[in-house]
Amino acid sequence: MSGEETPVRSVQRALELLSVIAQGEELSLAKLAGATALAPSTAHRLLNTMLDLGFVRQDESRRYGPGHRLLGLVSAAEQRLAALRAAALPHMTELASACGETAHLTILDGSQVVFIEQVLGSGTIRVEVKVGSRMDAHVTAAGKALLAWQPDAYLEPLFAAGLRRFTPSTLTDPEALRQDLAGVRAHGWASELEEHELGAGCVAAPIMPAAGTPIASLSVSGPTSRLRPDEFAALGQQIRVAADRVADSLASSG
Repeated sequence: MSGEETPVRSVQRALELLSVIAQGEELSLAKLAGATALAPSTAHRLLNTMLDLGFVRQDESRRYGPGHRLLGLVSAAEQRLAALRAAALPHMTELASACGETAHLTILDGSQVVFIEQVLGSGTIRVEVKVGSRMDAHVTAAGKALLAWQPDAYLEPLFAAGLRRFTPSTLTDPEALRQDLAGVRAHGWASELEEHELGAGCVAAPIMPAAGTPIASLSVSGPTSRLRPDEFAALGQQIRVAADRVADSLASSG
């Protein structure tokens, strides 16, 4: 381990490897290192640890696949995602109908968000994101709604890796993003205007348990011709109410 590597960074790298391995295909060390942009020596060290813990197994060809403990976690995660979708879908449908714009359900995975559910808006011009798609968290309202409550130990590696620019409006300065995230915590909702894609905007709110960090975010996306900044505050409060109802539904269902 290098002198600059922190325990948090090691865990994030291990999770990146597990994310690839969890897809089920046996892969060589070289392919896993390439898929995660890790040095082969780093990937090998982490894989050996996960072999010992049962999260990874190795076949006769020395390729790596999911171990029994990882398969158990994947099954449990799938059940939790199914419960989250079921709790969120009625409120997403209501939001999409009331706003006429597309509603999304999103979770955080490292420096990215994953879109796990979508209800399309009624407009002929609308923002669509394929379920399963990933985006950098810092350029999406959905991602900001999740990043805003993360500890510094989570955010620092993201900042250190550099914030990619997608449009002239993308926040690439860590301090500017910190200020934006502080505003998200203060208001209870997040927004972005053409930070990821020109002509598109988004407003989002976190789905928060009674204590701890958000488990997902609920968002509404649309073209900037209809989704205007002077409407963000009212829309943000509307989404926050829906997100709180999703959290209540999850809590009541156990």
